[in-house]
Amino acid sequence: MRVARARAARLSKAEITEAITPMRDSAKYLRAGVASEDHFVVYRSYVRIARAIEELRYFRGLSEHITAALCACSAIDQRATARGVWSPVELTLEECDAIDCMVDLHDVQLHQLTAGELHTAVHRVIAEAMGEVVLDPAGATITPLEASA
Repeated sequence: MRVARARAARLSKAEITEAITPMRDSAKYLRAGVASEDHFVVYRSYVRIARAIEELRYFRGLSEHITAALCACSAIDQRATARGVWSPVELTLEECDAIDCMVDLHDVQLHQLTAGELHTAVHRVIAEAMGEVVLDPAGATITPLEASA
């Protein structure tokens, strides 16, 4: 019963701060043009979690912003790995805007989620990264995973 209650509870301020801080920090390094590949991977992973939250219908209406952030990630990754190894790159104004906007919107998402919903979204992203199949949002059928940006 205690586990069910914990999963159904909204995230506390401390939990939200703990959850969003790595994304905020990574975005800061990306904007400054000094991000390591690890910073980039952390940021992109958070955007993928935001996308999973949207796809699972826990918090809707951010798909265009999520797409803009994923497109920015793709462009950044292409430039940063152009020489075969990761190298920090300067971001365009549009990329900075997409990154900042997504951090703020993911924070809003986190304020609306229960611990269980966040847990489900994170596990969905992990499963996708491992190439596993996941249930569609209705849980009715198993669908092949789309290629992640």
